[in-house]
Amino acid sequence: MNDDIELVAGDVIIEEVDDVSSIQFLDYAHSLVEKNMAQIVIVKLFGRGISYNALWNRILALQKLVQVLHLIDTKNDYFLAKFKSIVDYNKVLMKGPSVIYNLYLMIQP
Repeated sequence: MNDDIELVAGDVIIEEVDDVSSIQFLDYAHSLVEKNMAQIVIVKLFGRGISYNALWNRILALQKLVQVLHLIDTKNDYFLAKFKSIVDYNKVLMKGPSVIYNLYLMIQP
């Protein structure tokens, strides 16, 4: 499955007004981005940072996922978790885990 968003000429309008750049996406481009990001959550462990591998292992240990998720380290102590399964997405949002390593784990769509 290819998740890349491909835009063509005309999907994006770039203008410069009074030395300020403006980028406008057509509705079609917005819908592509919304569809691509529909099952992504933002994850943050409060109190200390957590490594990619530690978070990955804890999520897999605490959740019985239907399909493998795609975890992205944003390099600022936040992660993006993209789920292929809507069942997994809803399970993580509704059931947590909300605490790992005795620290609060924020999970937001």
